[in-house]
Amino acid sequence: MPGSAELLAIRRHISADPAAYRAIVAARPFKRYFGEVVGERLKRPPKGFASDDPVLETLKQKQFLASDNLDPKLVLSTKLLPELRKRFQALAPFIDYLNAPLLR
Repeated sequence: MPGSAELLAIRRHISADPAAYRAIVAARPFKRYFGEVVGERLKRPPKGFASDDPVLETLKQKQFLASDNLDPKLVLSTKLLPELRKRFQALAPFIDYLNAPLLR
């Protein structure tokens, strides 16, 4: 979970460029492996953001979690590494996007 300064930077980044965020989480590989972004959320708009912001529901996120449950048979097979590679490739744009405002 990001600290308050990091979370504010991420929220500002998403609010400034919501189309990029939406494209990443709507990408077919991301959806296939991770479904929706989950995590703790605020009940009300975060401080400093308008209640009519088009990405308000995303801005309420306190955590940005993406996970996949691997079949135990896959974990014990020789297909594990290629499957993990696919998931990491699908996750990389999401991680890069969330880290971008923190690297400035």
